[in-house]
Amino acid sequence: MKNYYKILNVKQTATDNEIKTSYRQLAKRFHPDVNPGNTDAARKFADINEAYNVLSDSARRAAFDTQLRQEAIKAQAQAAAQARARAGYARSGKQIILTEAQLTAQIQAQVQYQVQSQLTAVRDSAYKEGYNSSYVAGYNSTAKNISSLNGKLALLAHENDRLKKNAETDKAERAEIEQELFDRDRLLAQNADRLHVLETQLQWMRRATATASADPLGAMMSNIGDRAAELSKEIAKDDVKIEIPTDGSALIQHTRRKQIKEELDALDLTLKKLSKELAEIDANNARKKKLAEIEEFLSSAETHAADWAKKLRADRRLAKPTLYGTLGVLIWATDDEIASAYEKLNAKYSAKTGADSAARLQKIRDAYSVIGNPKRRKEYNASIGCTDAKIEHERKLIKENEGLQSRYRNSLAGKAWWVRFDELSSMSLAGDADAQNALGELYYNGQNIDRDPSQAVYWFREAFLHSHHPDATYNLGLCYLNGDGVHPNKIIANSLFRQAEILGCKKSKPTD
Repeated sequence: MKNYYKILNVKQTATDNEIKTSYRQLAKRFHPDVNPGNTDAARKFADINEAYNVLSDSARRAAFDTQLRQEAIKAQAQAAAQARARAGYARSGKQIILTEAQLTAQIQAQVQYQVQSQLTAVRDSAYKEGYNSSYVAGYNSTAKNISSLNGKLALLAHENDRLKKNAETDKAERAEIEQELFDRDRLLAQNADRLHVLETQLQWMRRATATASADPLGAMMSNIGDRAAELSKEIAKDDVKIEIPTDGSALIQHTRRKQIKEELDALDLTLKKLSKELAEIDANNARKKKLAEIEEFLSSAETHAADWAKKLRADRRLAKPTLYGTLGVLIWATDDEIASAYEKLNAKYSAKTGADSAARLQKIRDAYSVIGNPKRRKEYNASIGCTDAKIEHERKLIKENEGLQSRYRNSLAGKAWWVRFDELSSMSLAGDADAQNALGELYYNGQNIDRDPSQAVYWFREAFLHSHHPDATYNLGLCYLNGDGVHPNKIIANSLFRQAEILGCKKSKPTD
């Protein structure tokens, strides 16, 4: 009979906690994973589990204790009988020899048991010491890891504080930029008011000039008195002294025409400069506004894409246990999508052999026989609680998402183009001839921006004058030939074409 107390190396009076502790230590020591290929350890591990299953149960332990006492009583009775037998047959020599052999064997067995017990105690003690040292080493390693993690957390906290300070700095800089933009907008408004005043004065001048042309002497003399005082005041502001005769001679007409022409020329020049500056500012603001709109749309589209991915995963989980999931489509898939999915799966599993493939193919065909039939599909949808309104709504959402994704791709392309445009502008201002020629071609062709031949001529001329760029020289010749942004001049155009050829331009001269 197995002594479970000896197997677990505990006393018969051991408590439940002592039994559990000893079991855990022995189980870790003799576990098959720790002793691969060791049949003795595996047998020992089985005995340990058997002993713990008995001793951990109070009822089974009580029964085992009773059985153990009965075995002890029985052993005592057998020992007494053997003693009586040895006493009764002591006179027999042969019997005496056998008794001595038995006693020698018993002594050897007792010695071996004592040695084995001492070895077991030594091994258990060594195992406990190793277990405790491993626990201490593990605890120290864990403490070291915790200390390292605390250090990393401190670094992350410091980095977080730095990022917060950077965010506050960026916020302050943004406020300054917004203030600067506000000031520029106010300046633009003031320029617009000034332009309006100049246009009003210019209209008055043109009407006066038209009247003077129709009746040089009569009309001019009728208005000269009132306007003379105004012009005198304006001239006095500029420290220009002009004497206006009052005798009605031809000198008055000549002086007046000259003065008006000078005013008109100055006003025209000012208007051209202001118009060009305003056009550039408007174009720059419009580009920034468009880029801001693109950025806002891209941000919202990316958020929508993440939400749509979550919704799509939820829709797939919803369809998985249904017949739609068997075909790998959503519940609101169209007839074409269902038919296409069935054809692919049918072709795939028809080409395979084996019971599993055949069962899978039959399952696919059964599913398609239901949802491939409009009437049976409607009945099935009702059985799973999916209405026609729900299907129609989901299909509408899918189309809207497809449209949004198309806009997202187009916006990405537009953003990339404007980033390239800004880069070309910066490089052109820095004097890069290739960038100047490329920017001029964009303005000349009107690619994604309004066509502006004047801007094109400016950048072609910059690349030609400062770097003798071959392609820019050729493009400037085209502008003179066609009169784009400049007055047409074939002589200058042909000269530029010859210079472009000398500089190495591969483009052929256009025919007249």
